[in-house]
Amino acid sequence: MSAVRRAALLTVAVLLLSQAGCAILAVGAVGGSAVALAHYNGKITETVPASIDEAATATESALIDLGLTVEFKRIGGRHGEIESTLANHEPLMIDLDQEPLPLPTDPPKTKIGIRISTFGDEKLSKRIFDQITHRLNNPAPPRPSLPPPPAPARETEEPPLAK
Repeated sequence: MSAVRRAALLTVAVLLLSQAGCAILAVGAVGGSAVALAHYNGKITETVPASIDEAATATESALIDLGLTVEFKRIGGRHGEIESTLANHEPLMIDLDQEPLPLPTDPPKTKIGIRISTFGDEKLSKRIFDQITHRLNNPAPPRPSLPPPPAPARETEEPPLAK
């Protein structure tokens, strides 16, 4: 085989390999996009007619109604986050975003987003939304506060008084 022919074959082989690398990158990018889209699609959102504080209180009450604990809660003026863990140890993340009001006299609206685990669980998310809606329409009664602990007895060196 001549040197020119070898060089031509080597050039073709290098070009094919470089194109295969691009194809692998393209497939990886498409696969990564699919994962990102599935992650994005795993979040279920719904807008409720309530302020962010009302929506956060209803969300917390709904989680308690469903036997879940609130592990993390941060509520600000326009955004809030509440996190919990399901019985099967999957993470539950709830985002609350106050919608902008076109007019100051318009009633407040809050967009609630629920994500279960990485890819979501639409059926369970809807069940949680139903409970949040129930709590918005039927607020939980205030939780009784615990009485303050008794004051510690003062110890003195004097004997107790006789009655």
